[in-house]
Amino acid sequence: MASEIQHTLSERGWILIDREYTASEIHKAIFDMAPTKAPGIDGLLAIFYQKYWDTVGDSVTKACLSCLNDGESFEPVNKTLITLILKSQQVEYMSNFHPISLCNVTYKIVAKTLANRLYGVMGEVISDNQSAFIPG
Repeated sequence: MASEIQHTLSERGWILIDREYTASEIHKAIFDMAPTKAPGIDGLLAIFYQKYWDTVGDSVTKACLSCLNDGESFEPVNKTLITLILKSQQVEYMSNFHPISLCNVTYKIVAKTLANRLYGVMGEVISDNQSAFIPG
């Protein structure tokens, strides 16, 4: 049975994964984001980038593409603040809190762009019986 499971990408899969990232992929990532999800350490929400894309889009796209295509360091925006959110009014128990990660939107754009690219080839590396939480 294990021999029937494919563990590598096809040539088509490698072509899809290994090509240069594009400005349209960055644009899709930011505009697919929920506009008012939790902000990152910088306090900005995705809606800021969406609303002012004509002003900030070129700079954001350039930064994201330099990370994705050229391997430039993304350390300045790769900071995450983990905080606890109260689920009920009883603060006595830790079980009444759940952690959330507050990531900068620029970091989320890079992560979503990568995820979108990988989504197209997931079926090649994840078998059907292991894809319970993959949409489609």
